Amino acid sequence: MRRHPAVFLLSSFVFLVGSTAAAQEADNAMLKIGPLSIQPTLLIQNIGRDRNVFNDPDHPKSDFTMTVSPKADVTFHARSLKMTLAQTTDYVYFKQYTDQRGTNQYNTFRADVTLGALQPFAGVNVSNTRGRLNNEIDARARHTSVSYFAGAKLNLFSHTSVGAAVRQSRLKFADGTEFRGESLTRAFNGHDRGIDANIGFALTPLTSLMLVVSKEEQRFDGAPERNADSIRVAPTLSFSPLGLINGTAAFGYRRYTARDPRTPDYSGFVAQVTTAMRLYDRHRVEVTILRDLTYSYERAATYYIGNSYSVAWTYAFIGPMDMRLSASRNLMRYHATADAPTGGDDNYSAYTAGLGYRIARHIRAAVNGDWQRRRSVRAANRQFDNNRVYGSLTWGG
Repeated sequence: MRRHPAVFLLSSFVFLVGSTAAAQEADNAMLKIGPLSIQPTLLIQNIGRDRNVFNDPDHPKSDFTMTVSPKADVTFHARSLKMTLAQTTDYVYFKQYTDQRGTNQYNTFRADVTLGALQPFAGVNVSNTRGRLNNEIDARARHTSVSYFAGAKLNLFSHTSVGAAVRQSRLKFADGTEFRGESLTRAFNGHDRGIDANIGFALTPLTSLMLVVSKEEQRFDGAPERNADSIRVAPTLSFSPLGLINGTAAFGYRRYTARDPRTPDYSGFVAQVTTAMRLYDRHRVEVTILRDLTYSYERAATYYIGNSYSVAWTYAFIGPMDMRLSASRNLMRYHATADAPTGGDDNYSAYTAGLGYRIARHIRAAVNGDWQRRRSVRAANRQFDNNRVYGSLTWGG
């Protein structure tokens, strides 16, 4: 499972929008005991041969791999208090390259309280993983991430609300972790802090518009030249899971101001879209768009502007069979420093096709084909290709 640094930005919108989707999942939970709902899931995925374990451009190494992922979503809802806990553990197995094995853990907790028109909330997200950080870094390197958030929403009128939240996150790689001769500890260890304020309007019973203004700061333990401050303004549309379209769509502006004069500033368009649409009970289309500034591991290029797009289509055949097609692309435009004025682009693409069969109500098996590649104008050793056929088995969910 890959985690992108921009996940922290996405979570800030989730904090302010609310947890309607979690409520719907609790209604469909497999186990209910009074106010307690539990939804367990077991996913066995990536069962097959990885033909390029290390994303090597010249001498790809092949190995059999699989990942076992038990998960539990727990919701406690009694009167004005609602608490949600999501816990996932990945057990990653490689047959030959045992040093690539590992365990990934992801935990999320959130508490919401309804006090009339006032709705305070707080929570924490914790991860400890050897998964690849993003499409730029090929190393499976151990890192931990902890983020806290707290805030409140106040309903002023029947269709208007205001809210505010504070948040902080810390990312830490294990000491001595390197990739292509660069220290990941130096490049990423540090913390982010942010303050968000918003005003929201209910456009329809299923759609709302929110204007989110954020002030953020990034600080690095071993690389103070990377420190920066940011201002964001992001109008955000939110769609209820009960409607034809669900998810969020934020389009806005970010002004990034580096503390070091050798690092170029950035001002421009940013976007965060995660939406899904269901048509005629058989078709589901999912669209994800992310455009934002992301820190690079390189000294010569403090950051890049990532333009990531993905679309997935799922079609339910007659009976228990379904088909899924997806395509994604991430164009990384690097911004160099004054000391090393070398920019350039990396282009990551992935395509997947799969057939699924629902063995029983809560059991689904699938066979997937996956094709990935990365092309770079910065260096030939950043390029790779990987084609795979693998299976998966899901219980619950």
